[in-house]
Amino acid sequence: MKHLPPTSYSIAPLSLQAHLFEVRCTVADPDPQGQAFALPAWIPGSYLVRDFARHVVAIGASSGRRPVALEKIDKHSWRAAPVAGPLTVRSEVYAWDLSVRGAHLDTTHGFFNGSCVFLRPLGREDRRCEIEILPPGGRSGARYRNWRVATAMRRNGARPWGFGGYAAADYDELIDHPVEIGEFSLASFRARGVAHDVAITGPHRADLSRPCFGRGRRAHGPARSRRRGPSAGGDAARLAPGPRSPTLFTAYALVARLASRTPAAPRRRPAVARPVLRPFRIGLHQQPDSIDLPSHVETTDRPDPRRPPRDRPSRGDAPPHPSDGGGTRRR
Repeated sequence: MKHLPPTSYSIAPLSLQAHLFEVRCTVADPDPQGQAFALPAWIPGSYLVRDFARHVVAIGASSGRRPVALEKIDKHSWRAAPVAGPLTVRSEVYAWDLSVRGAHLDTTHGFFNGSCVFLRPLGREDRRCEIEILPPGGRSGARYRNWRVATAMRRNGARPWGFGGYAAADYDELIDHPVEIGEFSLASFRARGVAHDVAITGPHRADLSRPCFGRGRRAHGPARSRRRGPSAGGDAARLAPGPRSPTLFTAYALVARLASRTPAAPRRRPAVARPVLRPFRIGLHQQPDSIDLPSHVETTDRPDPRRPPRDRPSRGDAPPHPSDGGGTRRR
């Protein structure tokens, strides 16, 4: 079987404050008639049309140092002009989707699904995909030196939990692996011989050092645990399997419990007596120096029994206008 060149991708945080990812897709042998690219409108496991292409704010193509014309076919497809060498398409993707089905990027962390950032080269979806996940760069890159990568994708030169190269068998496998980058807490365990890793981003109250992974393990024997060294994102616990490991359902229930965030109880503030503000009306016949304001705090709209009721001034009792020479103009 003839060896086919892989499709190469790279993704990097372009601007954390502007929530932009920079994504590049390189095809070594593009279609001689003009290579076409498309961005899926769906995500594996949730096939609602989401129109991810609307988040592409800039896109362009080049071959080496020479720019290549890129034509938009429809709302989520593009076609590049024919070229003789490798073709690279660069896009900027706006990432501000707080759900787990899109992409999100800010100064605290980054998250993306492949279906909303990686272009699909039409006719080459079955090629091997190689991905380079890059850390934030620029002047502020030193502030994010503790960021790591959490994904189930196969490593292709990258260190465990590190930036670098990853690989997928084809495009379908590529978009089936969400990626989390940032500072996160990590816990690892095994269930029925299968390794599980739990990455938790953000504040949480989970004790990752406790071997409390379901009742099944305690019922069949004590759990044996060994601690790994502390990491940048928090303590990491490796739980070795006991005499009988819990079922996968127990492990998944554990993941749900670890990922749940229990909000802390609100702190009670001491009761402080505060005046109650309510509107009051000033009669038209009153001068500024004769406005009678209440001298105590009133909590209801009931009239003050200490003050006699005032009748609404009639039209003839209107204050004199300055143009009348001090008199009251009557009609």
